[in-house]
Amino acid sequence: MINKIYNIQYRTIKKKINNDLILNDFTNQIIIGVLLGDSRVDKQKINYNARLCFEQGELHKDYLFHLFDVFKPFCGVTEPSFRTKFHKINNNYNNSYLFKTLSYPCFNYYYDLFYLNKIKVVPSNIQQLLTPIGLAYWAMDDGSKKDSGFIFCTHSFSLNHVELLSEILFLNFNIESNIHKARLNQYVIYIKSNSISHFKLLVQPYFHPSMLYKLS
Repeated sequence: MINKIYNIQYRTIKKKINNDLILNDFTNQIIIGVLLGDSRVDKQKINYNARLCFEQGELHKDYLFHLFDVFKPFCGVTEPSFRTKFHKINNNYNNSYLFKTLSYPCFNYYYDLFYLNKIKVVPSNIQQLLTPIGLAYWAMDDGSKKDSGFIFCTHSFSLNHVELLSEILFLNFNIESNIHKARLNQYVIYIKSNSISHFKLLVQPYFHPSMLYKLS
């Protein structure tokens, strides 16, 4: 009972302190990148403030903990959680680490940017939002090396939005890419081998050490 009261008091004090916090420009660029990847922003109810949600497999534990360090001021816990889920398709158990921020008005902006009728979309002004920092976090969050190129796993976006992202890679960063069909109505972006060196120069300074293997 005492622990329960303490936890409630801790969360109340934490939230009061965090009401005075703002997102700096660097953190904003990170959010844009991770929301193009696996991370998400949601609202528990339509009239609630939004919160950021992060989850990575056990292999990427260090990266997930790095993200937690970035967003810890907005969290009501002292460390990420661990969970095991059974996947029927793969017939095995997957281990992952995850955390969610508390709900704050500052996150509503990202919910409105990335969600339309509760469906995740690519913002129409993504050209103005995506920077080399955002590109690096997008790559860490949901990208991987593929043959002599690099893949962005954009399965959850519509073809029109994937085409937009491919265009922005060229317009913003002079990175050439192709769109590959992964499965029915699902597409990925493949960075061509002739753009890989340039891509690496742009993103490597912002890569967490544990994720550099994706660029090797």
